[in-house]
Amino acid sequence: MLSLAAFWSAKVQTKSPRTFVNARESAITQKMLNWCVYTQMKRELIRELPLAFAWRWGGGLSFMGVKWEQVRELAYVPISTDMLSQLTQQLGLPDITDKIMDPDKAFDDDLVTVFQALSPVLPTGEARKILTSLRNTGQAQLPVTSLRVNKPKWTALRPFVDIWFPSETSDIQQSRWTAERELVSEAELTDRIVTDGYDDRFVEEAVEHKGQFSSLSPMTDANTLTTLGSNRDLIELFHFRAHYLDMGVPCLYKTIFNLPMITGDNGKPLYAVHRKDEYDHGQHPFIALRRGNVYRPLLSSMGIAEEAYTDEMDIKKQQDGLNDRTDLIHQPPVITTPLRGQAMSQSYGPRSVMTSLRPDAVVFPPLPPMDATPVTVMQFVMMRLNRRYPTQNAEGVDPQLVSMYRQQLGIDILGELELAFEQTLQLGDQYWTDQQWMAVTGQPKPQYSRSQIQGQYTVSATTDMTLADPNVAEMKLSNLAKLMPFKDAGGSIFSAAANIVDPDLADEFEQDQMSPTAMKKEKDDEYNAWGQIGGGIYPQPPMMANNGLRLQTIKEIMSQPQVMQRYQQDEMFRKMADTRIEFFQNQIQQFTQNPQIGRTLATMPFNSATPAPVTNAQAA
Repeated sequence: MLSLAAFWSAKVQTKSPRTFVNARESAITQKMLNWCVYTQMKRELIRELPLAFAWRWGGGLSFMGVKWEQVRELAYVPISTDMLSQLTQQLGLPDITDKIMDPDKAFDDDLVTVFQALSPVLPTGEARKILTSLRNTGQAQLPVTSLRVNKPKWTALRPFVDIWFPSETSDIQQSRWTAERELVSEAELTDRIVTDGYDDRFVEEAVEHKGQFSSLSPMTDANTLTTLGSNRDLIELFHFRAHYLDMGVPCLYKTIFNLPMITGDNGKPLYAVHRKDEYDHGQHPFIALRRGNVYRPLLSSMGIAEEAYTDEMDIKKQQDGLNDRTDLIHQPPVITTPLRGQAMSQSYGPRSVMTSLRPDAVVFPPLPPMDATPVTVMQFVMMRLNRRYPTQNAEGVDPQLVSMYRQQLGIDILGELELAFEQTLQLGDQYWTDQQWMAVTGQPKPQYSRSQIQGQYTVSATTDMTLADPNVAEMKLSNLAKLMPFKDAGGSIFSAAANIVDPDLADEFEQDQMSPTAMKKEKDDEYNAWGQIGGGIYPQPPMMANNGLRLQTIKEIMSQPQVMQRYQQDEMFRKMADTRIEFFQNQIQQFTQNPQIGRTLATMPFNSATPAPVTNAQAA
């Protein structure tokens, strides 16, 4: 539950190495990523995340597969002879209306080819029916395909049930090879001929082997290699990925095959695809979720079930004893004659009727003495477990330790899932359509190359698990009120104070300065300031500004011919302009190059004769 709470309350951010240049684009990309994960994938994550976390905590190791899912659908578009005539005119081609209406039907074969070019899924027979309909009514329905589903997909995977890898692997991204098992229907497999480029010969042969699985499957009969469950109409695929040298450079290759038919009729290997992996991020599309480990290899991970086995057995032993005593109370043993034993064993119970010629022959032995030892032992074991796993405030557990444990748990979970977020974003940059991007962000989709996709953004996911405690939330609100006086002291002092209250708050303060709205406000304010300089009035220098953005805006202003001309001809204008540029340069030097000085240049560097007043916070 704490793992799920950490995920659903996480703050996911996309961070670019070029902060000032890509700040606005990064904010838009962050919005798209959050919508994709927390809205578009919400339904499947509600199902997959509990599975992945349960296997992680219980067994110690699980995986999350990060893929891209595409499913096509068939739609019918109305067409008419007038529409075809206008289309051919726009393309600069001869009008085909006369060919359609040709009574001799001499151009039918050519027209069928044209229709199939417009709709690649159109069979020849259906194309002739469309041609007949156009001749008779002037209208027809043209079948076209579109993507009904085009989104990322996260799937919980179990080691050596859904995914295989070398036993010595410690980092799944550095694994020599991985193999993922997948079950698909005939319709899904056939559709992948178009969507994923599967070999049609492989698909045809694989359909003949429906329900025939490899011996690696836990639901396979070892003698017949056929499925034992209801998956008899599905087809088993293995996605094998391995690093191979291509012109001396390691590249990730993918081969998809079916073990029951690994070779064709001619004895040659038969596979769906064998090529470089189509994902531009160049990584294995799996994220390892591991709870704890003694050694580096993934298989050394230890789950709670193994670690707390002794405690569980201690509790079970005492609980079994209490259950046995309850059974003794409700149905105590009977001592009777051998001849009556069989009859009484079948009739003794609640609301049963028992007969006896000699009632004194039936004796119930006294119950054994009872004390509080079992309950005391279970309470002791629970206290031991609470100290080992301090997820909640309990007797003998330090509340501060509970808060630290929860926070560390959130850091561990989100730290593992950061790569899943990052791979999702990289897949989105590769597969999102312009229409999807525009619908969510309202901006045109940027086009990235393979190298840009791999290095464009780093994704971070953070959460504050301490806010689950209402006392902690109340304390933070109180500290925020105490923080406000430090804002007048300048950026460095305020940032230091904000880091004491909450490190995320300091990050929010920096992000707020770089948000699209804040950046627009900064640029507009700088343009207004230069308007005042043009009127002969020196504007008040801003003390909490985004100094790098201000200098960048000044370069834009100075690049205008009329401004540069006045700068060269008007000495007073040039002096005020140089003074303002020097102020922002000094601010950048103070905050980045001289942080050890401990001052924020609250005095005006261009007018040392009249120092600015010192605030109370500065004086303290």
